[in-house]
Amino acid sequence: MAEKIVSPGVFTRENDLSFLQQGVADIGTAFVGPFKEGPLVPTIVNTQTEFEQLFGTVDDTYYTPIAVQAYLREAGAATICRVAGINGYTETAPIVLTLTSGSVSASLGVLFNTDTETASFSSGLTIGSSTFNSGKFALSGSGLGVISSSLNPSDAEDIAAVFGSDPRGIKEAYAYGFFSTHATNTFGFAATSSVTMSILENQNFGFDAKEAQTPSIQSQLISGERYDLFRFETIGGGNAANTKIKVAITNIKPAGTVAGNNYAVFTVVIRAFG
Repeated sequence: MAEKIVSPGVFTRENDLSFLQQGVADIGTAFVGPFKEGPLVPTIVNTQTEFEQLFGTVDDTYYTPIAVQAYLREAGAATICRVAGINGYTETAPIVLTLTSGSVSASLGVLFNTDTETASFSSGLTIGSSTFNSGKFALSGSGLGVISSSLNPSDAEDIAAVFGSDPRGIKEAYAYGFFSTHATNTFGFAATSSVTMSILENQNFGFDAKEAQTPSIQSQLISGERYDLFRFETIGGGNAANTKIKVAITNIKPAGTVAGNNYAVFTVVIRAFG
């Protein structure tokens, strides 16, 4: 800064403006509330497309995405503050459904209570008549009546279709998990296949929402030990993140098999869940 006297009582001063502070970014209106999926930290979106890529398509599950959609029609940016995992809940005695065909047996479906505030629907439930086969079964119990369903994904009455996957559905239970791809690849659904039911321990979901992550990928043996190298974590948090992507390690070449390289070589493959 230079200072010069021009005339008595008048001063000129030079200000260095080469390091101007950046202006405050446009964050738009902040929307605080529930969203089906997406990051758990405040996130600025500038278009409806960008919003849906991160936080899911707009439907009537929650009111907040509808409000964001209406706002973005008139404005250029919005800040999304997703609320998730508040208090959590305990799922009381959910059931797991196991299909057996010949000597092959695997658990393919998990049913949770639709209303977690009430007593377990699992008490008194039974798998119905043995005449149900080829993956089909009848589930009956107090308050549930008799429901015919199937663990065969090609059946129009598979558990995903009969019970749905909405925790707020109209039935006593909903399909929390249905491993349909495993069912298709593993079973021929012969007439002699049967379904059995077992009660799981109470499932505690009283923790905060968090991002999905893989186990740690470990190193080759180094002085007789393996070390954690890295792992993958989703940007979005909550249960929806579990069905977004698949991570695979392929083309593994052990240490010393690649010329000029003393370490193992591998390929990481990231695919859409479907």
